[in-house]
Amino acid sequence: MIEAFDVLNFSMFGVNVGAFSRFALILIMFGMGLNLLPNHFKYIFSNSKAFMAGLFGQIILLPLIALIVIGIFEPSPEISVGILIIACCPGAATSNFITYLARGELALSISITAASGLLTIFTLPVIINTALNFFEFADAAIRLPILKTIWNIASLTAAPVFVGIVVNIIRPDLAYRLQKLVSLLSFAALLAVMYSTGVEVKSEMSKMIDIAFLPVFIMNAVMVCIGLMLASVLRLQRKEIITLGVEVGFQNYILAIVIAIDLLGNYLMSIPAIIYLFCMYFSASFIVGGAIYSMPGDGSQEDYQPKSQ
Repeated sequence: MIEAFDVLNFSMFGVNVGAFSRFALILIMFGMGLNLLPNHFKYIFSNSKAFMAGLFGQIILLPLIALIVIGIFEPSPEISVGILIIACCPGAATSNFITYLARGELALSISITAASGLLTIFTLPVIINTALNFFEFADAAIRLPILKTIWNIASLTAAPVFVGIVVNIIRPDLAYRLQKLVSLLSFAALLAVMYSTGVEVKSEMSKMIDIAFLPVFIMNAVMVCIGLMLASVLRLQRKEIITLGVEVGFQNYILAIVIAIDLLGNYLMSIPAIIYLFCMYFSASFIVGGAIYSMPGDGSQEDYQPKSQ
């Protein structure tokens, strides 16, 4: 079946995988913005301890855990860089929905996701270039020019979110109608990117998955546990503990795929991001299930959809 579509690989439509992955990322981030209003960012100011703990887990601890995992398993240079890419990416928009399902603190989740998205615009290219030098990628083309990368990431993530928020503020009725359409298009685009990536690396896919699966799975599981433990040590509220478990373990996998395929031109580096996607949802099933099972009888949850004013 794959061989039959190998000739296709989107080239017959004049669209390469890198461009298509950019389109998917813009759609996902725009859809995130359509669900946001300024009051969703209240935790940045109202509960700095929980907010800073989440940022610390995502921006500092996750890359450190990735380095430890790489040191233990010693995967190939491409897989090692791919693991660092996903570790250095901001929180995933999906984390907000998972937090909602798990009866977490939605405002805190949105605040951490947004703030990490802004910070990683600057931290990600520096860390990845350092990793590329460390693993001795001699090809000068496999680099992330700092200023150009900052502009690329900002235009692909922050800008679509901002546009979505503006639409939601000015025309909440239109934002509400667009949400379902954008979600469906985002899902279809993501599947297309994953499939075409699989076509590109099919000759090495099985071997690379064997190499990458265990370190990526362990990294995700450890980070979810660290998020939960960090919040517990800080004596945060139950909803905040759940939220940090989700936020610290959920990364923007589609941005990682864009960086690997479109900016670095290396399909093998995208494999950890694809594996991480499945690991995230595996972790989510335990977080959501455990949270609902242990939920107090009077646990209520605000609606995920912003109310039209």
